Amino acid sequence: MEKLSSHVFRKRLGERLRAERQKLGENQTQFAERLGVTKLSLLKYEAGAWCPTTEQLYGLEAKGIDPAYIAFGVPRGVQHSLANPVNRKRFSTVFAKVYKASLTLAAEASEADLIDLTWNVFSSEGNLSDEILTANVNRVLDELSKKNSDNMQNFKS
Repeated sequence: MEKLSSHVFRKRLGERLRAERQKLGENQTQFAERLGVTKLSLLKYEAGAWCPTTEQLYGLEAKGIDPAYIAFGVPRGVQHSLANPVNRKRFSTVFAKVYKASLTLAAEASEADLIDLTWNVFSSEGNLSDEILTANVNRVLDELSKKNSDNMQNFKS
């Protein structure tokens, strides 16, 4: 799994957002109105300085833009597309478990790490039971916590 910094994550999201805007043939002012933000905000999103909110991304669905593609680069038609309301609810559940487990295990993970981990668990697990899902989330976070602990030991040496 590629580890993304939050800056790289925002930059890639901005590139996909710009590409979709251009594909629609809209200028920044028009697209900003669609998102419900100012043109300056859209400029910041496209440059990777800021991220749009989840609500703004899902507002694009009415125009046929898959918010999962914008956020994660996962093309439409993928089995686990977040354009599906059931999948969005499941993704939200997985994210809540990942976040809670990261706090419980005191795993030092960036926002980008948590989102990346959530997507990987969500897209690989299918419809497994909550118990198996929770066990897998805990296992991955435990590995991340151990890795961070090893890095701190190496730093102290």
